[in-house]
Amino acid sequence: MRKDLASHGDIGTLATSIADLQKQVAALTEQLSRQAASPNPPQPHTPMPPAQPPMPPAHVLEDVFLSALGDQTTSATVNLVNDHWSMTQGLLPLPPGKSPLSPAIILTLLHRVGRKSIAKSK
Repeated sequence: MRKDLASHGDIGTLATSIADLQKQVAALTEQLSRQAASPNPPQPHTPMPPAQPPMPPAHVLEDVFLSALGDQTTSATVNLVNDHWSMTQGLLPLPPGKSPLSPAIILTLLHRVGRKSIAKSK
């Protein structure tokens, strides 16, 4: 029957492809059965998330941010963001979390960073 199909061009190519796929499936099935039969199958390694540094008390964070933002220089704001980058998830948590920083500090910080981004893009 395959010889008949082979003489019909595209149908023959399709039949050959199907036969190749069947061989690949058989080889994969055999490989899986050998892995299932092994005494110690390899366990996938799940990496641990990086440890977050301890969060300073809210009043300390507020003072640090107020001091840097009160300087009103872009470099002070950039240094502030760089120094506290690893604490971003704690400082700006997703809802329903609450930031240890006051809304005024957050708004001022966002304003300064936004202003710097706009100035860079021009």
